[in-house]
Amino acid sequence: MGVWYFTIAAVIAVIGMMFIYQSTLHTIDQKLTQDKKDEDIYKELIQVQTAFFIKHAALEFIPIILVVLAFTEAENAQSTFSMNPLIIVAVVWIGASLRVYQLYKQLASRINKPQFKTFLSRFMMIELALMAAFPIIAFVGALATVG
Repeated sequence: MGVWYFTIAAVIAVIGMMFIYQSTLHTIDQKLTQDKKDEDIYKELIQVQTAFFIKHAALEFIPIILVVLAFTEAENAQSTFSMNPLIIVAVVWIGASLRVYQLYKQLASRINKPQFKTFLSRFMMIELALMAAFPIIAFVGALATVG
């Protein structure tokens, strides 16, 4: 059962992070279409990014609890191991990563100013790194808890 805790934690985290990224990009798109100075827009983007990180922190609460449960279950774990949960994690992770890249490309194609394109590309890379955390924890945790 411990492997499934890792799987559920990773799936919740990855899908939740993808939706947070999607809603944040929608907000960023609205900010970039406003008629303001570049400096003012950039300040607003920093505020949007701060809210993004707070949402991520709130989202990670349940997956962290599930990871802790998985490690406590590891003491009572059976020695059988199945790759099915890890395949599920990999498919969800790859699909969400492709969706994040697709959303980035859609918004970046409409932006003309290079400083905002750079902001978006860095933002996408941060999101991909954050999304990778729980699948990596799931893979390592599942392999480490095998009897």
